[in-house]
Amino acid sequence: MMKFLEKYHKDKPLPQDILSQMNPEYDAIITAGVYEFQKGKVCMYRELDPFHTIITANGKDKIAELIRYVLFDLKFLPKEIIIYEDRPHYFIEHRDLLEDVLECKLTIMYVEMDGNK
Repeated sequence: MMKFLEKYHKDKPLPQDILSQMNPEYDAIITAGVYEFQKGKVCMYRELDPFHTIITANGKDKIAELIRYVLFDLKFLPKEIIIYEDRPHYFIEHRDLLEDVLECKLTIMYVEMDGNK
């Protein structure tokens, strides 16, 4: 696993156009996949250290984790939540539910990744 991470992620810059818009005081990184692999990816980038990181087993679990994060960690309802996602179908499918439960506007930004670009 470490060889894969080093080959495909080490010394590769993160997408600064997205990262520059994030605030570590409020924003979180929610990622899905094998815990050890996802944790390894996040740990490779010191730029991500200030952000609250949530790792789920699969993309569908990101919906419940977003709700949990806002209600229990953030502890306020933002006016808008912007999601940057390369596989947005769960957020699109549950957009109405998320907007109703969190009483906010949900903006879903489809991100097409080319490595880390």
